[in-house]
Parts: sequence; C-alpha cells; structure tokens
Amino acid sequence: MTEFEQLAEEMESIFRQIQAVKDRHGITSLTIECLPLVDQFWGSHGGKGDFVATRRYHHQRDMTTKFKKVK
Repeated sequence: MTEFEQLAEEMESIFRQIQAVKDRHGITSLTIECLPLVDQFWGSHGGKGDFVATRRYHHQRDMTTKFKKVK
C-alpha cells in the first residue's frame, strides 16, 4: 500500500466524523487547517452565520488549549 493509499484510508473515518458534525449543526461548509503550532477552522451556514476559530500553541501541541472565535 502506498503512502497516499494509507493516508486516504485513515482520512475516511475523519471525514465521516466531520460530516456528522456538519449535519448536527446545519453547517454547509467546513474547512480545517492543522499547522505545526496552530489549529484553525472556518465554517458557514449557507453563507449566513459564518465563523472562524483558532487555537495557537506556544511550544508544543497541547490539546487542552481551547479554540477562540475570531469571527
């Protein structure tokens, strides 16, 4: 199995979870970005009620750091 095939297989369950969150909250689009010391997400409810959230880490990834709403 190639690296891409492995990654695609692992991502499937993540995207199923994301779709469940979108359905639960009526979100039409959701973008997630995970950088070395920043996690961010953007979302929209059909062009209304858009939101942006971010969390930043200082030295290492600490999953207890909370997201802050930016927009």
